[in-house]
Amino acid sequence: SDEYIFANEACFKQASQNARPAVSNLKSSPLTGQPSIIISHPVVSRSGKVTSVVLAELRLDRIEQLRNAVQFGKKGHSAIVDATGKVVAHGNKEWVREMKDLAHLPVVAKVMSGETGVTEFYSPFLKTDMVAGYTTVPELGWGILVPQPRSEIEEQVWSLVSKHFFWAAVCTVFAMLLAVAFARWITAPINQL
Repeated sequence: SDEYIFANEACFKQASQNARPAVSNLKSSPLTGQPSIIISHPVVSRSGKVTSVVLAELRLDRIEQLRNAVQFGKKGHSAIVDATGKVVAHGNKEWVREMKDLAHLPVVAKVMSGETGVTEFYSPFLKTDMVAGYTTVPELGWGILVPQPRSEIEEQVWSLVSKHFFWAAVCTVFAMLLAVAFARWITAPINQL
């Protein structure tokens, strides 16, 4: 009754039927109860027949290290969701532990449908409006999201715009002074005449 049958794993069945490696979505580990991913790899005979399947359980530590390396601004971060919308890696460790389902968020729904792009959404984690770049990893159906608070982006845009206005004003004043000096240089001999 407590025995777990790995042959019932969807990724086991995919590997044995397709003779290609497969990866599960996020699931509770049958061994530790922690969130994990199961990877299957078929062992193929010389005749091309799958003779067995090797299964391995992947901890999420390395995925979290990769996710944590991608950050934007002060509160910008990255998140990884599986093909069902469950959190694989996120700045909110509790969401990862409980395998929080974010499929209801429009940006996650777009990722789950295979889209890539930029969108705005409300973040229940930071409780603010966000702008997110997102893409799908086609081989897995997983999604990678890189949201940043809209206020930070607006701040950066206004900083750039104000710098451009400053330099435009400096250049305009310089051009006007140059035009006046040039006009005087040209009109001085005419005035003498």
